[in-house]
Formats: sequence, C-alpha cells, structure tokens
Amino acid sequence: MSKKNNKDQFEFSFESKPDAAEINPSVQMPTDNLNVVFFDLETQNLISDFNVVNFSHLKMSVGVTYNTLHEAYNIYTEQNIQSLIHELLVADAIVGFNHQNFDYEVLSAYMPALAYENLKKVKSLDMYLYLQTELGHRISLDSVVKATLNTEKTGTGVEAVEWYRQGKIELIKEYCQNDVRVTKELYEFGCQHGYVRYTDKHSLEMKNVPVDWKIPERN
Repeated sequence: MSKKNNKDQFEFSFESKPDAAEINPSVQMPTDNLNVVFFDLETQNLISDFNVVNFSHLKMSVGVTYNTLHEAYNIYTEQNIQSLIHELLVADAIVGFNHQNFDYEVLSAYMPALAYENLKKVKSLDMYLYLQTELGHRISLDSVVKATLNTEKTGTGVEAVEWYRQGKIELIKEYCQNDVRVTKELYEFGCQHGYVRYTDKHSLEMKNVPVDWKIPERN
C-alpha cells in the first residue's frame, strides 16, 4: 500500500484492554509507518499582558515536536519557527492537548492566512477537546497524566513565561519536551487500553474515561 493510501485510510483505533496497566511498546500503534507529529509550544507572554484575548499576540518562545516517522524530538525557537510550521504542514496528523484552539492561534502570527488555513486542515486529534466533550467540563493535562500515567508535568505555562523573561531558554526546552513526552504517552495509553483516567474534583475518586481516538479526514 502506498503512503498516499495509508494517509487516506488513517484512523486512530485500538483494542480495549481494561486489565492492562502499562504501555506495551510491542503493540502496534495506529501511528506506525505514518508521519504523526505530537506537538506543544510555550509563549513569551501571558494573556493578562494584553487588554484583549488574542493568542496570536503571545508569541512563541519554544516549540517541541515528536515525529513518529523519524522517532525523534525536534526543538524550535522563534528563530527557526518556519521549520516548525513546515513540519506540521507536511504531517499525516498532529496530536496534542489544546493545540487546536491555543497553539495554532499562537502560530498564526507567523504565517500567511492561506498557510494557516492549510494547517487547520491537517488531520488532528486534540485530546483536550475530546475529553472536554466526554466529561462536559475542562480538564488539565497534568490532572490526566497524574491519574493515568502516575507522572506529572515539570512546570506550568506561567512559569515558562517567567523563565523566558529570565533568559532560561534551556529550561523551557526541557519543560516543553517533557510535555510532549507525556502527551505522547497519554495518547499511547488511551489507544492500547481504550480509556484514560482522571480524578473527579468533587468526589476525589479516580475515574476512567472511555476513549476512541480517531483522526477526522482533511476538510
């Protein structure tokens, strides 16, 4: 089968394995043999710095991807942001956590309108939007990875802005790469087991959320 046919038929499916507790690296993933990019970015500014909510004003400090085709992380700064945009535009699919409504808007300041529209047409799985729909409320990446993977983020977006203003770019790179790593591991867990976990903020009970993560076709 050609790569074009792979791309046309690409969807995220899984076999539900509710008794499994860990990610099994030997299990074939829906991303195998495809150019799927896991993606996150950090910003130079905060929303509170502006009078209007416009994410394109925030400017990127650091962006990180994990590319399944090359099995490698790529780290970008504002100086080579066009290379990041190119990697996203040629991807078979993009996976992230709130990247569609936030990260894409930040990137929109660095690309022509046509390129931005093409970016939004790339197949995409936004796990934040998926879980928000399932649960009926917003949920943070940290809360899901703590319950599902027994790990946690190494910082916050606000801290990343503070680090940028202090010139601690290497610290931002490490933090953003860790966010991409846990995003990838969360996706892999959901694909292999058919659910992810979260802690209910009212009952404080740990609950499962069934997931059937598929990527929509390009528009």
